[in-house]
Amino acid sequence: MAFLNRLFLSFLPTGHRIAALRAEPQIAAWPEWLAMGVFLLLTSWLWPLAGVIEAAIRLSPSAAVSELRYFATDIIFYDLIPLGVFLGIWFAIGREFNTNQKFRLAFMTWLPAILIRAILQGIPLLMPKVAYLPIPVLPLPQIVALAEALVNLTLLVMFLRVSPPPALRLPKIIGPAFVSAQMAIAAILFWVPLATSLPRFIVAPDFSAPALDGGTCSLSANRGKPVVLEFWSMNCPHCRRMIPELDKLSKKMGSELTILSVHVGGGTMAAPRLKEFITEAHYPVCMDDGTATNLYKALKAPHRPQGVPHLVLIDRNGIIRRSLSGYRDVDLLEMEIRNSGILR
Repeated sequence: MAFLNRLFLSFLPTGHRIAALRAEPQIAAWPEWLAMGVFLLLTSWLWPLAGVIEAAIRLSPSAAVSELRYFATDIIFYDLIPLGVFLGIWFAIGREFNTNQKFRLAFMTWLPAILIRAILQGIPLLMPKVAYLPIPVLPLPQIVALAEALVNLTLLVMFLRVSPPPALRLPKIIGPAFVSAQMAIAAILFWVPLATSLPRFIVAPDFSAPALDGGTCSLSANRGKPVVLEFWSMNCPHCRRMIPELDKLSKKMGSELTILSVHVGGGTMAAPRLKEFITEAHYPVCMDDGTATNLYKALKAPHRPQGVPHLVLIDRNGIIRRSLSGYRDVDLLEMEIRNSGILR
């Protein structure tokens, strides 16, 4: 119970955190760090770890190694480096504290930040139409987490220099209620979407359809290269807005991937009207009579098209790695493509 209450105290941006730390200098830091690792495992690390396991079972050992390499890179870059930096700061400025206390201060700096990051990461999993603005170098949840950690660091340093507040008497239920709330967040934002999307690695159904330029669109002809597969309709305003964005994407990333734009319904009868909207496409436009669309509508959520425009991101092994519903501009598309893993 005392341990759970210490976890709760770590989230309070008040002098009570410093007062509790000074009052219990002998308390070991490893249980709190272990709790942080468990929380990360239940949230931020859950999806990539599931990808490693599924790649090993359903794909190949080499695919699992590739997933594991990217997973390890994320852990080092997004968690271990920030923790190492904050720990170094506390060892440099916290000379009045022992080693356990310095480790606990680093824990207090980073734990509230990863809670906020987990919430931001989980929202798009639960509601796939939510997309954050593209920001270079770091995704938005990590930038917010780093900003929160800097705020925590500032507050903790400030409260080192003030008189300790009166002891905070916590109801015994606070700690367990707090931990239960975090478990509920993990279940709703991460476990529920993962459970409904398993197995995650679905082979994209092959199809063949006439192309607007007179050729043929075929998914199997592009095996060995990442594919961005779009389902759209010229009657959809957002779909029409996507035409120039996909054209920009083709010019920007055409050497790295293939774009196939499938117009749903009408088959070749839709060609005259399609040419009114697409005067010069740098990617194949496929005229589907409903066959390809029905193949993908038979997939489980979240890969099943949820209206149009709907994009399916397929890796070089023909595995669907992510599905995106709704309009995206070229910058957001590029960010989501690079984060999806299809370019690995």
